[in-house]
Amino acid sequence: MIRKRQITTLIILSLLTFVACKKETAGPKGETGATGATGPAGNSNMQVQTFTTSTSSWTINTWPYNYAEVVFSIPAITSTVVSNGDVRVFVLDGNGTAWQALPYSFLSSQYNFKYKIGELIIDNTLYNNAVPTNPGIQQFKIVIVPPGFIKNNPDINWNNYSEVKNKLGEN
Repeated sequence: MIRKRQITTLIILSLLTFVACKKETAGPKGETGATGATGPAGNSNMQVQTFTTSTSSWTINTWPYNYAEVVFSIPAITSTVVSNGDVRVFVLDGNGTAWQALPYSFLSSQYNFKYKIGELIIDNTLYNNAVPTNPGIQQFKIVIVPPGFIKNNPDINWNNYSEVKNKLGEN
């Protein structure tokens, strides 16, 4: 008797399982939901530019010290960037495999930079203050960082190009 009841219960459960798993047709499309909250500010105002110098790009100066200089006109360096944002500069290493943050020193040569509204100036000097040879062809990557991006990303190491590139989603 108990065995018969167990078999009957098993059959009923099996039938209910098959009936419950029957595929039904989709109902009508519902109304559009409410707009979600605004996300954090992105990098829409971030600018990354690459410049390649030539021998004629550089000026050799001997006063007040000896240095080679190149000046880039960059309208994206605005008064807002100068007062509350940032500009970062990287030079492609001699092997063409890695971007190095400026200031950058290699052997007796050093690259430094400064910027003002609309301009970026890169200097090349030698440790012994000798007149440097013309640096010629060099590649520089300039990252112009708006104030809002700095505020929203206080943990970025701006001297590490890989970290900056990853945060910006650059290739």
